[in-house]
Amino acid sequence: MELAAQRKAIFRSHLTLDRIQHFLIYCFAFLGPLGTLLTPSFMPNAFRFYHFFLILFPLFLIKLKFNEWKTILTFTPFLLYCLVSAYFTHNRIYEVDSYPLFRAFLFISQCLFMFGAAFCLKVDQKKLIVFYLAGFFISLLVGYFFFIGFYSGFISFRTIEHFSVETQMGWGLLRFSPGTYPNEYGNVASFVLSILLLLYAKKKRFLTLLFASLTFIALLLTTTRAAYLSFGVALIYLCLASTEIRKLLFKFFLFGTVILFVLKAYSINIFSIFIRGLKAISLMEGSAGIRLSYWIKGFKDLDQSIIFGNGFSANIYAHNIYLELLFELGIVGTLLLVSTVIYYLSENSYSIRKLFLDKEITTQIMIIGLIHTFLFALTNHNMHHHLTWLSFMLFNVSLKRFSQGLFPWNSSYFSRTRA
Repeated sequence: MELAAQRKAIFRSHLTLDRIQHFLIYCFAFLGPLGTLLTPSFMPNAFRFYHFFLILFPLFLIKLKFNEWKTILTFTPFLLYCLVSAYFTHNRIYEVDSYPLFRAFLFISQCLFMFGAAFCLKVDQKKLIVFYLAGFFISLLVGYFFFIGFYSGFISFRTIEHFSVETQMGWGLLRFSPGTYPNEYGNVASFVLSILLLLYAKKKRFLTLLFASLTFIALLLTTTRAAYLSFGVALIYLCLASTEIRKLLFKFFLFGTVILFVLKAYSINIFSIFIRGLKAISLMEGSAGIRLSYWIKGFKDLDQSIIFGNGFSANIYAHNIYLELLFELGIVGTLLLVSTVIYYLSENSYSIRKLFLDKEITTQIMIIGLIHTFLFALTNHNMHHHLTWLSFMLFNVSLKRFSQGLFPWNSSYFSRTRA
């Protein structure tokens, strides 16, 4: 009995609120890149396993400080507006797969989880990035297993569909997308590749180079034009921010060209896919034409309900978050969002100025994440994507660090690759 009591006491001493909070944050970072690979078969195919942890966001709200509560309360009116708007959408005819109430609850829980996690995190965000890279690497290996298995004939297209949100053939090629759909995975692969290039530029390691090579090939195999654009812009930023990246740039382009010609030798012509994609955009064919038709429809519907919008999740096929929010929330919701964001940024203006002058590698990674988030939002619907909320979490963690005058902790891997 005494031994059992001692074990129970030890267990309780380790099971503190702080440990539980950090466990949830680590799970969020690690499980996000895995997408639907771990989702039970009875759940909808778009449900990601990490969504289970989002409902535990109240655990982050227990011991918040006044300023942290102030931030959450600042966004509360907008979140409530989205919820009410989703309720009215739910009671009307809406698009297939819209699920307005589910999407509203998911959006609210992601937002509150993100803020709560950022406020409660007491370790360096470098640890989060390591967990994120570990999760992505597992998804990458699974993706290659599916891709090679499909073309070897021992894995069927239907089998792969069970482990993806949407499995697609594009340009005569199976698009690389383990646990998600090709466009999202392409954007994630671009983000990870940018991180790996930054790490390799600062510390030459064979495993980093190998990981980056596999990620680069996966990025090409997603055939996601928006991801290529995000990667190009991220690379421009890194060249401006990092001397080491500028030195590495020529070698990277040389290596990338070799990879492209090797893939072409195996009948995977990325050059042709890219050129045909540009032609489709210029002629408004394919997905570009579909997007344009949904934008026209969105504006026509908005004309009938310009004050309060068409309703939250009513225009999910717009493939442009900025237009989608305008269509769905109307003038009132859009002004509420813009005024909330402006107030939030003005309240943190000092920390933001310090943040963008910072040369820490974690700050550069955070900015890369924001680049991918805001650029991808121009041509896709990433409001509920894991990378979107991870980027916002890293942003708020960095703001907290500067507002409190804190400096990053040392971390075994990143401390050797410091800017």
